[in-house]
Amino acid sequence: MLKLVRNNRGFSIVEVVIAMAVVGLVTAAALVIMIGSVETTQKTLDEANAENFVANAVECYIAANDEVPGQDFTTRFINNMVTVVGYQLTVSGEYITCDLPGGYLGEIIVNQQSINICVKDTATNELYISWLTYARGARR
Repeated sequence: MLKLVRNNRGFSIVEVVIAMAVVGLVTAAALVIMIGSVETTQKTLDEANAENFVANAVECYIAANDEVPGQDFTTRFINNMVTVVGYQLTVSGEYITCDLPGGYLGEIIVNQQSINICVKDTATNELYISWLTYARGARR
């Protein structure tokens, strides 16, 4: 009759170290993927904020033109941007800047006839959204 031999020794230290190395490699790979995903998500969110800034600026421009004149047009526009949208603006005459999330800078040149908007990446100083011009009475 055959006798079963039992091996009660367990795992050797080499086997445990190899298993830990494999688990470590898999964990590191998963971590790299997760970090990349978080960075991509943040960049997408920042870009959406920049695009919303442009859309909001156009809407505030339209609203400022539709309001009953009583105060300076630029003041009406700025009040709309601050009140409705909540942006912190730096104003120098008709030239307005706004720091946006993600290292973007919004620039606006506004007067009663038109609005010019761009968004720059402050790290590279490259235009993310090049100058967009919206003239009074233009179609949306």
